[in-house]
Amino acid sequence: MKDKNWNSDEWQGRSRKNVETSYKFAFISMIGMIVTLIAAAIIG
Repeated sequence: MKDKNWNSDEWQGRSRKNVETSYKFAFISMIGMIVTLIAAAIIG
């Protein structure tokens, strides 16, 4: 996302900050699911 030529048309009109925030949230969610899965495997 370090591209200087941000084209909002490629991102359905969303702003760069909006796209980066949603990617960050998705990454945190995936980490949370992995941690939960590992904890469930250890406990179960």
